[in-house]
Formats: sequence, structure tokens, C-alpha cells
Amino acid sequence: NLQTDGSGYEAIIIYDGGVRNLASKKSFATRKYGEGIYRNRLQIALNGIEVFNFSLREVVPNIKTTLKHFGRELPEFDYLLFHQANRLINETIRKMLKVEPERVPYSLRDFGNTSCASIPLTMVTQIREALEQKPQKLLLSAFGIGLSWGSVLMETSGLVVPPLTELEPASQPGV
Repeated sequence: NLQTDGSGYEAIIIYDGGVRNLASKKSFATRKYGEGIYRNRLQIALNGIEVFNFSLREVVPNIKTTLKHFGRELPEFDYLLFHQANRLINETIRKMLKVEPERVPYSLRDFGNTSCASIPLTMVTQIREALEQKPQKLLLSAFGIGLSWGSVLMETSGLVVPPLTELEPASQPGV
């Protein structure tokens, strides 16, 4: 169940550097946007309040619509995996859905916001053994830039989930 609302595009945006707004000398100029907030037009601009409100307004109805469409109920699912951008948003969504904390694993504390990798990263680092031991019913939900959001219902079977491999950063000449 994928949805998007382009009118919220400025809630999370990088203004310059794409095809529409090529990088220029002006793009690199750092400006003060608020107390302790400095950035240039090539760095991400985030309206935290708008993103928070959008997430709470859209994600829960999206999940409920997805469940209703397939005739499913939340208690059927072993785990709910959310995009890991902000713990407060995720915990508020979890509480709105009345889901136990042990069914909503997090990788955010260990890795921060890894964008589109956050759900698979959480699967590999938090529920890897459960995924390999027996079939699991998962509800995945992501939301962010665009503004876009979506949910998917997934049943696993016979998964082989290699452990996460962390590589050392490549050495840089002169560093």
C-alpha cells in the first residue's frame, strides 16, 4: 500500500544538486537558519515538526488500510518493522497501534538513520535468528521524503540470513 503527497516536498529536501537545480557557487554558501542551525543548499533541510505530524497522521491509517484490504489483524504478525529515522515517531506509532514493544525491534540506537536500509538492517541485526528458525509474519512500514509512505505484509519461509558484515573504512591517502 504505497501513497505519496508531493505537496509536502519541502518537509525533507535538498534544494540544490539535482537536475532541476544544478549546483552553483551559491549552493555552497552556508547560511544561518536558526539557533545553531547552519547549512548550505546541498545539505538536507528537515522540518521536524512537519515530518512528525505527517508520520502520525498517515502511517497508522496506511497500516490499518493494508490490513483491512487483506483481511488480516495486527495480532497475526510476529514483528512490525518500521523505518528507523526517529524513535519518538516509531514509539508513538507503536502505541497508537497498541502493539507490544517486543514485536517492534529497533536498530536505530546502533546505526542511526540508515534511510532505505533501515528495515532490512533491522531484520538482519535484530530478528535474524527468528527469521531463520521458522516462518515469520511481518508487517513493514516506511515513510519519509516526498512525502511518501507505505506498508507491506510479508510471510517468510526458509530464509537464510547471513550476519551483518561491517567493513573498516577504506584508508584515504594523506589521512
